[in-house]
Amino acid sequence: MILLDTNHVSILRMPQSERRTRLVERMTLAHDERFGIPIVVVEETMRGW
Repeated sequence: MILLDTNHVSILRMPQSERRTRLVERMTLAHDERFGIPIVVVEETMRGW
């Protein structure tokens, strides 16, 4: 399992971003892996930390 941190989640929320494109490409290469988001990331994102 690969856990994404707050920075990864922020990048994935940016449409039309070169950083998002690169991250999605790298995630695609890990096709046998599961991705998760820790509850701390959810809290940080909701509170804007």
